[in-house]
Amino acid sequence: MRKTFKCPENWLSKPIHITLVGAGGSGSNCLDALCQLHHGLLAVGHPHGLKVKLYDNDTVDMPNVGRQRFTYCDIGNNKATTLINRYNLAYGLAWESRPELFTADRLENHVPEILITCVDTISTRKEIADYMRQYQHEKSNDMWLDFGNGRHTGQVILGHLMNNENRLPNVYDLYPELENMEEDNEPSCSLAEAIQSQDLFVNRSIVDAGINILWQLLRNGEIDHHGVFINQKISEVKPLKINADIWQFMGYVENNNKNTCTG
Repeated sequence: MRKTFKCPENWLSKPIHITLVGAGGSGSNCLDALCQLHHGLLAVGHPHGLKVKLYDNDTVDMPNVGRQRFTYCDIGNNKATTLINRYNLAYGLAWESRPELFTADRLENHVPEILITCVDTISTRKEIADYMRQYQHEKSNDMWLDFGNGRHTGQVILGHLMNNENRLPNVYDLYPELENMEEDNEPSCSLAEAIQSQDLFVNRSIVDAGINILWQLLRNGEIDHHGVFINQKISEVKPLKINADIWQFMGYVENNNKNTCTG
């Protein structure tokens, strides 16, 4: 039974293209962590590091200050443009901002090595999963890293966008119930109200855990887990091991390289 996943060889010799969707609580912290990952990879000998493209059509509001990586002078500006300009200037990068709503058809002409979703909406995840089904007969190393969280809890799952002989199931494979769940993403009117619905450091904690999976994969060449579950209220962190029995319990069956969802 497979217990580890090895890093795709081409990731170690070329720029690793990342599309990051969302620049809010998790997304803004994720961009910061990706910058740290980029410089860490360069320091240990990766020839190119990361090439990041950030999507978000939202503007910075007062409740975002202190919770997300924005300041008072950012209020009223687009989130993606603000962050990308800041990190490009500070670290001499040439990353790209897309101040627009991400839709799955953006993947038509370019599927990145890693798609990262830091979004509140279930519909975005469903759209990505539905769109990628048209490529279900193609094999690819391209991966999907999804972040999600509640008030005290969070989870991150790294899986393949398409088929692969050593395929890791993605968030939609492991949570087939997403198909029928309703959205619940009412905006908060203040930082205090936002904290009532979501702990202050839950976003940062799950981002650190998720980007660390990428670091371990790229630094050590393989990983034995492809997800993490965090409960900040009781300071609990549990890995999602690469284990077909665990996947089957969650609703996903791996069978002779033909991967099916039992939901």
